[in-house]
Amino acid sequence: MADRKIVSGTADFTIPKHATDAKTRDVIIKLPKADKYDVYQKDFPANLPTAGYIWINNFGLKERKKDAKTPNRLVETADTDPYADVVDIYTIELDDVEGKEPVYFDGKAVQNFPSKKTSVGNNRVHVTLALGDPPIGWPHP
Repeated sequence: MADRKIVSGTADFTIPKHATDAKTRDVIIKLPKADKYDVYQKDFPANLPTAGYIWINNFGLKERKKDAKTPNRLVETADTDPYADVVDIYTIELDDVEGKEPVYFDGKAVQNFPSKKTSVGNNRVHVTLALGDPPIGWPHP
């Protein structure tokens, strides 16, 4: 699967599960501002540690640039633009796994989210992050 831009009319972006991987799940990215970043669904990176983890989705944020002709307007990103490393804090909504805290991969190591999961009902939880390119998942139950 090539990187795919996710389109949303709001600040909430639903990243669908990968069609070819039954372990993946839908996640919702809730940005503080709808027009500052474009959201892309991505393949999992080749160096993603698989022992001990179930990876449920991977996405990346690209920061929009100011329009040269109209500085108050932001221009959509292109496929060739780089993914942002550090971004404004945003919320990720995902399915809960009882008794476990979700994790993300920062490109070098698996990390716990800086915030503990918060239940939002319907077996869904919220966590926050400021990394623009994270695969997310859970430790094996």
